[in-house]
Amino acid sequence: MPDEQTVVAKKPAPVEKKAEKQADLSGSATVLLVEDEDAVRMGGVRALQTRGYTVHEASSGVEALEVLEELEGKVDIIVSDVVMPEMDGYAEDAFAKNLPEDAQFGFLPKPFSLKQLATAVKEMLEKED
Repeated sequence: MPDEQTVVAKKPAPVEKKAEKQADLSGSATVLLVEDEDAVRMGGVRALQTRGYTVHEASSGVEALEVLEELEGKVDIIVSDVVMPEMDGYAEDAFAKNLPEDAQFGFLPKPFSLKQLATAVKEMLEKED
């Protein structure tokens, strides 16, 4: 027997929801996407690029730091796994040493949809304005 969450998730959306205006998830920012799972990273890159973002990718924290150096730190947002095993810790700690003091960190728990990813990127960028 399915649990309550599964049943709730399978219920059709109320009619009012369908009438809601779609949120504009497009942007023009430069994004560094750090993800060790190839399929997740490729999906995220495509989802953000189709919304207008310039996306650079890295498959590890070490590679991300190299990309940051190549770009001279000129990225608007970094999207990363929370844990960076090869860097012995959490992404926030690893990146905090290489980013401005006022850098903001937000978290999106896995699993997430590509729409949730685009929404989180848009919301974090809007916080900076």
